[in-house]
Amino acid sequence: MTTGSDHVFACSGPIERKVARFLDAWAIRWPGMTVEVEGAGEPRPWAAGRVEDLNETAEIYLVRDRDMDDHWERFGYSLDESLEGPLRLAYRPFPTGVFPVVALEDPYGRNDPSFEPYDLRVVGAGLYLVTVVLPEGEGSFGADVLAALEGALSVEV
Repeated sequence: MTTGSDHVFACSGPIERKVARFLDAWAIRWPGMTVEVEGAGEPRPWAAGRVEDLNETAEIYLVRDRDMDDHWERFGYSLDESLEGPLRLAYRPFPTGVFPVVALEDPYGRNDPSFEPYDLRVVGAGLYLVTVVLPEGEGSFGADVLAALEGALSVEV
């Protein structure tokens, strides 16, 4: 059973390069980070630009160090004593090129105080769903992960 808190993004590709960009950035925070890409062998340290391990669809597990890995085995997706925790990142092609969403903020960026949410449709080819699982009670650590992931996914590469 997977515990934790899921956050889902929809983005354009090339997904492998965007995910590698996130991992490269996160490795600055966690220099000894161990990464397991399902189907790509044993967990190992992340080497910058290791895109060859990534495919169009992947599940990736990240831990800061051996202590975090041990904590994860014992307590699942929870924060450790440093208030950080393991991450799971999964992505795959979006199954359709059109999907409905509700705009909770003005997509035109007008900062209109009278804005009310409304339905809209996202249309596009080459979209991907990206899910990140964070520890329960993620706090500022979760905000940092989401900001880094948004930054990597929103850049043209």
